[in-house]
Amino acid sequence: MMFWMLRCVRRRLGAALLVAAGALTSSMAYAAVCTANVTALNLTLPTGTYTIPRDAPVGTQLTPFTAFPTGAPYSNLWTCNVPANTWAGPATMAVGLTDTGTTFTAPSGVVYRVYKTNLAGVGIVLGVENFVASAWFPPGWGIPLSWHQGNSWQSGGQAQGAIFGVSATFAYVKTGPMQGGTTNVSGLVAQTAMQIGSSYENVTNIVVSGNATFVVAACTTPDVAVDLGSHRSSEFRGPGSYSSATGFNIPLNNCPVGMNSITYQIDATTNLISSAASVVALDGGSTATGIGVQLLDAAGNTFPLATSTAFSAYRGSTGGSYVIPMKARYYQSGAGVGPGTANTSLTFTMTYR
Repeated sequence: MMFWMLRCVRRRLGAALLVAAGALTSSMAYAAVCTANVTALNLTLPTGTYTIPRDAPVGTQLTPFTAFPTGAPYSNLWTCNVPANTWAGPATMAVGLTDTGTTFTAPSGVVYRVYKTNLAGVGIVLGVENFVASAWFPPGWGIPLSWHQGNSWQSGGQAQGAIFGVSATFAYVKTGPMQGGTTNVSGLVAQTAMQIGSSYENVTNIVVSGNATFVVAACTTPDVAVDLGSHRSSEFRGPGSYSSATGFNIPLNNCPVGMNSITYQIDATTNLISSAASVVALDGGSTATGIGVQLLDAAGNTFPLATSTAFSAYRGSTGGSYVIPMKARYYQSGAGVGPGTANTSLTFTMTYR
């Protein structure tokens, strides 16, 4: 009886081995196999010289995106045999770059990671589009620091000779205060591979060349000294009275082309006696009493302090040098006016967009 039981088990074991061997032979014929048609994608970064207003907001896109190359060889990086009911598609990751920890959202709505360049305040973003089974899948996505499969395809049956590809695009964005200069981003910046199931096959390098130069745009604004002259105390007739006004110009020299707008603001560095009348107090070294200094525009109207004002004379197509005409005068702020020196200062701030 033991002998027949052993024979029975041995027969079943033999049958199981035959079935397993048959299944193994069948799966080997349908294994995932990819052939890389290109060893590297050589792409050109945005190049040229770009004039950027000094005060452009962080997150401003500094250059156009490079176009997505969608012809050969980008659409024919890999030729693959894909098993039935298996997900397959290109996966990409950034290499050799330092993540700033920030993101940039393009006008299209695509969110990109931002990586550092050699220039302070200038970052670079990278994105990809995938070519999967005869179709491009825009608008792409930001390349991360780990493998990420953007778009994939599931074979309904065994697919032999399926074509896959990927294309990349780049742009520069502002990440902080800029000093200008030329970028040196070049060489290997990303890698792409075919992901079939959980495996990655045939890594292809994305290599870039080309540099961009950034010029930080701002006008030259020298210090301005205004002599309000000597005045008799008899010129003042009581609080709210004032002396004759002195005209002066604030120069805006060598303003570059390409800026969208210029605004300026004047702020008190001493106490503000009257915001409505734009009267500031004398500085600590002055000996006169009962007066302040009032700021006026060219027409003699009170000029608002601590308020952003557009400089409408600037022409972005030509740039050039300009002046802002102003006036100032002494203004009685106390019950009486005492003789002595009467000095003060204000700060002038330009904003360029």
